[in-house]
Amino acid sequence: MADTINPQLPTLNIQKTGGFQIVNLEYQLILRKLITTAKTDIDFCSYVFSFFFYRKWHPSSKIFAALTAARIRGVGIRCLLDSSRRNRPNHQANWFAYKRLSEMNIEVRMPSMPLPQHSKLFLAGPDIALIGSHNISDSSLRNPFEISILFHSANVYRDMRQWYDDVWDHYTTPWLRR
Repeated sequence: MADTINPQLPTLNIQKTGGFQIVNLEYQLILRKLITTAKTDIDFCSYVFSFFFYRKWHPSSKIFAALTAARIRGVGIRCLLDSSRRNRPNHQANWFAYKRLSEMNIEVRMPSMPLPQHSKLFLAGPDIALIGSHNISDSSLRNPFEISILFHSANVYRDMRQWYDDVWDHYTTPWLRR
């Protein structure tokens, strides 16, 4: 089924000299384009990653499919998700995402302390950083009040990657069912 917003993945309309682009309802299309064109590594974090495994036409399911294809291409992928208590709404969605991503040899971690992981960040080396409020869920991807900023900057990428590596190494643990 074709995308309802745009049948083609968008051309990234940012300057290669450190420019940025404000991203709103086109977020899922841009994210898929970034995943599709990633060559070496992807690191991302999301408060919730909710998709329909058997409904391939949903925007979040297309993002999962793009991540799967990137992993098959040999792109290294790390994912940091929130792991709330079992009775919280996003717990089941993230548990399902953890299981499906792990099946694709995508490493998924959660906070090692009882604090929420609320960051929304996507990094693709060597110079892409997408930072904002979008979760990977159909409701977030269709919400006009979500906003993110796409940077095409080696400096922004380097600084955000340093933050991600620090959090990954010191404040996360392999997934545990709480």
